[in-house]
Amino acid sequence: MDGNAKVTPKRRQVRLVLLVLAAIVLIAVFWFAPSSKMDTAQRIAREVHDFQYTHNRLPDSLTEIREKEGAVHYQKLDERSFKVWYQANSDEKEVYDSLSNTWFRQP
Repeated sequence: MDGNAKVTPKRRQVRLVLLVLAAIVLIAVFWFAPSSKMDTAQRIAREVHDFQYTHNRLPDSLTEIREKEGAVHYQKLDERSFKVWYQANSDEKEVYDSLSNTWFRQP
């Protein structure tokens, strides 16, 4: 196409439709993309706390809160405390301590 050729209204309309469709696809990809390990770990920690509040005990495993063991791990330490963790990088884990209600890095 020549650089001086005019863009017809029909072509403008097609470009606009394609632009809108591309925007919708990008939004959908980001909206429905899997959450990060930290998001998943925080959600699991909340679910364990909710389970503890509702059942007056900690779950023995993630299956009791309908979660699968995967990239995020859970361990019941005693009757009142637990930890949730995932591998943050090759050297460190990101760990949640239920007693202090804090996240920290651990080698």
